[in-house]
Amino acid sequence: PSLMCLDLNRNGHTYYDKLCMFRCISFWEHGFTEMEANTIKNYDKWRRYINHSLRRKIPENPKDFKGVKKDDFPELEQCFDFNMWVMTRNEDETIDMIYKPCEFLHTKSIHLHLYADHLSYIRDFNQFARKFKCPTCDKHFKTIKELKRHMPTCPRLTRRCFPGGFHKQPRTLQQ
Repeated sequence: PSLMCLDLNRNGHTYYDKLCMFRCISFWEHGFTEMEANTIKNYDKWRRYINHSLRRKIPENPKDFKGVKKDDFPELEQCFDFNMWVMTRNEDETIDMIYKPCEFLHTKSIHLHLYADHLSYIRDFNQFARKFKCPTCDKHFKTIKELKRHMPTCPRLTRRCFPGGFHKQPRTLQQ
């Protein structure tokens, strides 16, 4: 399958926690090998990173964790050393980009699917994504490469306009 939901444990029981992000990372790194142990290791790594770098408290007990927020995505990239692509697939099979890396700082990339408040791992991106939609103008593309080429030149993209067509730094008092 192109999408790994990772919402059931190996005994077929549903997970009721909010650790789907860390399950996706575990599957991406190790497959199903020691999935639950690796998920907890990833959660602990994230908790230590956030507690140290942002001085924000994350519960020590994973059962008390409320889940990853979209605002956390750049920090997740830093913590786990990957570029992260988060998207959703619509009923018409188009893909909407929820999050893409601002800069490609890492050599590895992970692709995730967001549905409601659950993240799933995209195992086969080409099979999963067949149509892409520009978030600005809603134009459709057959490949992500075409969408990426279009986005910087999208006619509906907001551009900064200045009188005379360019911006000049104002002079300081010392100049």
